[in-house]
Amino acid sequence: MIESSLVPDLLQGLCDDPATTRTLASYAKILEDSRLPPGLVLWAWEVLGVVQLAPGEKPLAMAFLLGLLLAEARGHTVLGFDAPELAELARVRRETPAGDRPGTAPAGTVARLVDHFRHWLGNGTLGALVAVAPDPGDRPGPEPLLSAPVVVSDAGLQFSRTRWMERECARLLRSRLEAATPDPVEPDPLAGYPGPLDDDQRSMVRGALDRRVCWISGGPGTGKTTCIHGLLWAIGRRRPDLDASRIALAAPTGKAAFRVTEGLRRLAGDGPFDAAVRAGRLEARTLHRLLEYRPDQDRFGRHEGNPLEADWVIVDESSMVDLALCHALLRALPEHAGLVWIGDRDQLPAVGRGAVFQACWEEGPGRHPGNFFHLTRNYRARLGLAGDVRSLMAGARLDWVEPAAAFPAGDRLVPHRVENERDWQALVDALHAGTYDDAFWGEALEPFEWDPARVTCPAGSHPRHEAISGVWARANGAPVLCVTHGGPRGTIAVNEHFRRRHPWAAQGWLPGEPVMVQANDYQRDLWNGDTGVVLSTRWRGVETTCAAFRQGELLRIFPIDGLQVARAYAFSVHKSQGSEYAQVTLALPEAPSPVFTRELVYTAVTRGRSCVRVAGTPETLAAGLGAGVRRRMNLGSWLFGA
Repeated sequence: MIESSLVPDLLQGLCDDPATTRTLASYAKILEDSRLPPGLVLWAWEVLGVVQLAPGEKPLAMAFLLGLLLAEARGHTVLGFDAPELAELARVRRETPAGDRPGTAPAGTVARLVDHFRHWLGNGTLGALVAVAPDPGDRPGPEPLLSAPVVVSDAGLQFSRTRWMERECARLLRSRLEAATPDPVEPDPLAGYPGPLDDDQRSMVRGALDRRVCWISGGPGTGKTTCIHGLLWAIGRRRPDLDASRIALAAPTGKAAFRVTEGLRRLAGDGPFDAAVRAGRLEARTLHRLLEYRPDQDRFGRHEGNPLEADWVIVDESSMVDLALCHALLRALPEHAGLVWIGDRDQLPAVGRGAVFQACWEEGPGRHPGNFFHLTRNYRARLGLAGDVRSLMAGARLDWVEPAAAFPAGDRLVPHRVENERDWQALVDALHAGTYDDAFWGEALEPFEWDPARVTCPAGSHPRHEAISGVWARANGAPVLCVTHGGPRGTIAVNEHFRRRHPWAAQGWLPGEPVMVQANDYQRDLWNGDTGVVLSTRWRGVETTCAAFRQGELLRIFPIDGLQVARAYAFSVHKSQGSEYAQVTLALPEAPSPVFTRELVYTAVTRGRSCVRVAGTPETLAAGLGAGVRRRMNLGSWLFGA
């Protein structure tokens, strides 16, 4: 990837104006700071070569193109004319460029960019790149993919493909919302259900059974998995002839899918589909697998021409579903099938474009109350951790303790005051000592006899299966969740801090280190976010470094060479979504940050089952709790418009 420092030299052959070169180099640095390739500046300069702009105007035009890329990288689907991305790019303008028209706004302002953009658009200058969006009216229908790559409307700019996907999602969801709701059929489909559903949950299951689409939101401990099991019972009672293969359970990640399957197996009794759950004929899959994603072609095998063979699709962890994945699912969904979105509207939105689940919750309950169900009763709530989390999110005063203060045995949230580097080092040392003690290393460093021809290792199949499972559980049971990758409290520094304390003090992969898969591995059936532990294995005198991943009672072991993994003593809060851990530590940034928000705090502190630490200062935590995530989208207005 091209570094931003190289961009000025590469521009020499494209631009002979020093002031313009400096502006473009500043643009490249903004992209790099946002984890986008700085070389996009060179691409944008070439793209704008097809437009007849004066040389001094091209950097201004590029601000809109690069601003749109920045907006999408930050999860938005539209670049508003007052968007902060434009303000960032406008600030690099310090001199009036050649070709400016008299009476325009001052250089270096968003108003200048907007003024020029409207001028170019009105004169047809940008016609090759920008199309004016047609008026959707009150009830937007299908809209063809426009020939120009960028579309402008009153809301701002969008890439035409993004706009097309967003409009299609709104249209397809709206058709399901407006489908006739049948009268309830007697007898009660939940009659005889043995599970612990309360009255509100039973009403939710009955309501979902009679609708083509519904949204269910609830925090940890509110019984979402139990509701899925109850819904399966009700579907089976309503449709006793329905085969389990006609029900699709899905989640955005492999971890989340595995958790749903394990939860349903624990609940399985003698319900209509419980035998299929126990036998593995009804289990949750990733949405990519459900839709038969083809990575070599970057496309899905399921779509309008080859729809899913399903009567019901139930999606867990729906807050993590971005616009593109939502669009792919809706395209492949048969018209008659029921669709249930389950998630937590208070969690972080998807990493990709859009926050579909959250956008639907903003206006949906007021317009279609029968399609939205909010689970509020927490069955884990006691005076311990669940109560502490509620108090934290409600803004209650916390009693902060010292960095290395003793931590309770369980069921508490404790904030550790960390004000400087010395405090931080003391906390990290205490965290390391709490997990990586002599007993841990005694098991982790001993070579594991393993035949490389055996990828799977079931419980009881190896004398050290239980010990290795314990090493995996401890190594992956108490991660540090970070807000950023860089800086002394980012994932890179924390992982290095832990690595240096390994007893072998060597380079490379070391036994006992936790690792996390970084990309879906279809060949090995490993998924982005799966966690493992490094092992030293030996077979017939040959030692090999491997990684073991636990799925239920099953260990799956692969040579680490060829795996796309990273050390996972610490990882981002985003990477923790869809998972639970025995303990977690949230490392607050040293100062308030735009990416440190209320949703991020909530997501982090709800990952811990037993103990949660928050490390930082009260001022930084308060700033994060006061900042919210809001994705700029058109979906809500198109879906729920009059």
